[in-house]
Amino acid sequence: PGLFRLTLLSSTVQFAVGATMVLSVPFIRGSLDGEYWEYAIFSAAFPVGYVIGTWILTRLPKSPLFMYIGLMGRGLSFILLFFTHSIPYAWLCELSGGILFPLFNAQSAAMFQKGVAKERLAQLSSVRLFFLRLTMPLGILFASSPFWDLGVRPVFLIIGTIIFVPGLFYFLINKPRILDLILGLFIE
Repeated sequence: PGLFRLTLLSSTVQFAVGATMVLSVPFIRGSLDGEYWEYAIFSAAFPVGYVIGTWILTRLPKSPLFMYIGLMGRGLSFILLFFTHSIPYAWLCELSGGILFPLFNAQSAAMFQKGVAKERLAQLSSVRLFFLRLTMPLGILFASSPFWDLGVRPVFLIIGTIIFVPGLFYFLINKPRILDLILGLFIE
């Protein structure tokens, strides 16, 4: 069940990545009336943030709490795109999402690999990869479907909520460990 949960959470993120591939240009060029160079910065903000987040990850204790904080942070960055009417704020949303997301992504993959018996790792990793590769095209289809004309901003709100709510749920389940984690940061 734990491995399946990690796979589903990672799949929701891949769904959002697929949707974002469709939405980024219309969001910056259309909704925010930006230029191509502003779209280029928007596209680069997440990877730059990811590099920073990966560096930060090496300095934090490995914990499910930080993992779920990273997941919630990425979901929240999508939700904030729904509200922003400024290109610099959109850049900041993507940068912050990039900084927080490695906390989830790296720890989720590590927990998955540790939770699987070595003789079944290839088999279960293939199933996990199948889910991840299936949900990205579904996100593209969702964001570009003519059957529902939601607009760019509402789709960001929907995909952000799809990521944030499960992250918050699992974060709250692990809540009793928060005090131990905070004390551990200051005592060491």
